[in-house]
Amino acid sequence: MVSEQSSRKVAKLLREAGWVPAADFVGSHRKWVSPQGRMMSIPEGHRMISPGVVRKIVKAIEENADDDI
Repeated sequence: MVSEQSSRKVAKLLREAGWVPAADFVGSHRKWVSPQGRMMSIPEGHRMISPGVVRKIVKAIEENADDDI
């Protein structure tokens, strides 16, 4: 079961997986780009990210890693 995570920890997970923040920043979300060009937006400025959003981020990281194989 995925639990609530701090926004810093989520950003660290994305960076370690090779994702980089996109140059554009709109509203309260930051776009992240994978090495394969996939995009994902995560809430920015929140101290904690909800379990559902963390689950989607982890799934996107895993799918991206599967594409590398």
